[in-house]
Amino acid sequence: MDFTGTLKSVGCRRAWYSVFDGYANPLGPRSSSTHCNTVTSVPANLPADVVGGGSYVGVCLDDADGKPVTSCGVHPRP
Repeated sequence: MDFTGTLKSVGCRRAWYSVFDGYANPLGPRSSSTHCNTVTSVPANLPADVVGGGSYVGVCLDDADGKPVTSCGVHPRP
C-alpha cells in the first residue's frame, strides 16, 4: 500500500504510521526521520499482505524526544 502525507513540523517532529489488519494488528510500522521547522512530503510503501488488504492506516506524531504530540489519527480504507 502506498502512503503519502505531508509533515508540517513546528519544532522537531517525527511521523509514525502503519497499516492495520481487521483485528487491529500492525502490518509493519514505519516512521519518517525527524524534521525541524519545515514542511515535507512523507512517502512510504506500507505492507498490507493479508487477505483483503489492510483495514486502516494509523498515523502518530512525536516530538524530538519521542513523546507523543497528539493522539494518533485513524484513516479507514476507502
